[in-house]
Amino acid sequence: MKNLHREALLDAFQHNLRAFRQEAGLSQYQVAQHIHLSRASYAYYELGKCLPTLGNLSRLAPLLGPSMDDCF
Repeated sequence: MKNLHREALLDAFQHNLRAFRQEAGLSQYQVAQHIHLSRASYAYYELGKCLPTLGNLSRLAPLLGPSMDDCF
């Protein structure tokens, strides 16, 4: 049950994150630079391989526009 919940969270997050980034007209590289990650590390968020830390979430939300709640 826990794995299903985690997979659902990752799926929703990756879809929303990519959509918000594209709406903002930013590349993965530009977002990664803003939150001090490599582009490859940021891409893992959009691929649903991992979730960002709370610190990175707090830097992502103002950059991309939505509140953190909207990402999930």
